[in-house]
Amino acid sequence: MSTTDNVRRGDTRSEHLRSETLFGYVHRLLTPEELTAVFAHTAQCADCRLALAARMNVNEMAADAQSLLAAPPQSTIRQFPRYAAAAALIIVSATAFWYSRPHPAASKDSPAVEQALRTGHIELPQFLGELQPRRQVLMGGPDAPGTQILSPRGTAVAGLPVEFRWQPLDGDWTYQVRVFTLTGDPATTSPDVVTPHWSCQHDLKAGTDYQWQVTAVRGSERVTLPEPSEAPPRFRVLDSTPAQRLRELANRQPSDHLLLGVEYARAGLLDDARVQLSEASRLAPGRPQILRLLHSLPLAK
Repeated sequence: MSTTDNVRRGDTRSEHLRSETLFGYVHRLLTPEELTAVFAHTAQCADCRLALAARMNVNEMAADAQSLLAAPPQSTIRQFPRYAAAAALIIVSATAFWYSRPHPAASKDSPAVEQALRTGHIELPQFLGELQPRRQVLMGGPDAPGTQILSPRGTAVAGLPVEFRWQPLDGDWTYQVRVFTLTGDPATTSPDVVTPHWSCQHDLKAGTDYQWQVTAVRGSERVTLPEPSEAPPRFRVLDSTPAQRLRELANRQPSDHLLLGVEYARAGLLDDARVQLSEASRLAPGRPQILRLLHSLPLAK
């Protein structure tokens, strides 16, 4: 069966281009009449438009369509407007497919990244200063040498879930995380857990600052983390708008660790920024400026 027969036989909307037709299109093996038949079919069949778009890039498909527009076969002059519309649909489909694909990071750094590399530091949001409380004496159990609240501490988080992590005590302990507002109002409490981490899925509001503690229990023993001489660590749940912008950026350019690291830091997500900048430095050992940026991020107190 010829290519023309393939797309003209029966109701073209219920047929699809055969694999050999797609191969011929991609490798420029079709005759003008066959190419015209392909455009006629794709004018009605969205699936085949996307199939062609998936196999070729925008420039190649546009060149084919424009070639037909410039010199349509004589046998189809009367139906040329229909084929012109099909050619335009092909170009639109290819463009849409191209933009929907994940693309590698651009080789040129963004203005924010260029400025950070040039100055050696990243401009951080002012609210991070509010997440660094001074040491003070709080209610709690006895000191727990060698223990440490790990995260979140002095940073923003993008939203739920919020992952709480701390160093475990030696032995078999049960832990409970308690989260408060900065005024001391209870926000949420974890169930008892035996691992040194807990994922909070609810109850924390965007744009709000919180502080948290861990209570460890073993029999009659009770220990509060952090140590009573330390203020509870603070964190902020980022506003929904910048959080969504960062999620979209990560979806578009997941492999641009330098860009993500800079943008996360600019939004106050210091833990996430450290992860991204560490990976960027590992992948680009010849760019010591990236390591300098990583070391410029403030450590949680």
